[in-house]
Formats: sequence, C-alpha cells, structure tokens
Amino acid sequence: RSSRGASSRDFACSGTSFVDESVSQNAGSALTQSTPDDVRVAAPFITADELWKKVEEMVDLGPRHTASPAHDAFVDSLEAWMKRIGMIEIGRDTVTVTGPNGFTAPGAPTSGISHHLYGYLPGSTNEDVLLGVHSDGQNSVEENGTIVVMVIVEHLSKLPKSMRKRGVLVVFPTAH
Repeated sequence: RSSRGASSRDFACSGTSFVDESVSQNAGSALTQSTPDDVRVAAPFITADELWKKVEEMVDLGPRHTASPAHDAFVDSLEAWMKRIGMIEIGRDTVTVTGPNGFTAPGAPTSGISHHLYGYLPGSTNEDVLLGVHSDGQNSVEENGTIVVMVIVEHLSKLPKSMRKRGVLVVFPTAH
C-alpha cells in the first residue's frame, strides 16, 4: 500500500482478473496510469507455464549429483541466467569430491570436480540479503529451490536499482 492510497485493485500481477474497467486485463500491462511509482514494478512476475518450463528444463537433466555431467550442465545454465539478468560478481568455488560420504546416493560420482555458484544483484544501499539453496539433488526433482530463487532475483533485476533497497547475494552450494 503506497502513501498515495493505492488499493489492491490499482495494480496486479499476471493471471488476476478484474471487474473494474480502470485496470487493464492485459497481463503485459497490468498496471494503471494511476499506479504510484513506488508500486510500478515489473509485472507480470511469471506465469505458471513459464515457471513450469524452467522446472522441466532442470528435471530433464536428470539427477544432479555433485560432480556429475548433469550438475555441471545445471550450474552452467544457472550462471548463464545470472549473466542474462545482469547480476555481477558471478563466480564459482571449486569443490573436489574425494570419495563417498553419508550423503552419497547410489550411482553418484565418488570423485571429481564440481562448483558452488554465486552472484550479486546490487541494491541502492550497502545492505544485502542472502538467498541460497543447494544446486545438486539426489533425484531429478530434489533441490529445485534454485529455480524459485532465480525467478525472484530476475524479477528484482527488472526494477530500477533505486527501488532495490538491498542488494541480493545468491549462493548455490553443492556437495551436501
């Protein structure tokens, strides 16, 4: 709610239906001319179809065991996504797998190289928020929070830096 008294019917994300003719029903322009600047954000956030497509792309890689080709491909795709949305200070820390541990799934690599991935979306102050979730998974649907984190950060990247009070540091560790 803004200081100018906007109500929930003054703006909305994709998928919301309105009776009030003052609000556009076009998902690409769900904000009205009267929407205050402090709530004029990048709508629509994401459609269910777009989100499902991103999850399917991840699942299609198969199990993302640390040091597996599937995990490497997933980390590559996350890094490309970070670059595409304008994150900075993107990097990787090397993880060396040197044998099984209590978390090693049957069929998972017991040796090899993998990477933690991180990136930063600047805000307008020196305060930051940390978002992170494991990028590896024992099966094709585990640890899928990476998609949700990246969708949130992509949405934030569409806002002017002045509207992002805090920077967002994203960390995707591997190797439970």
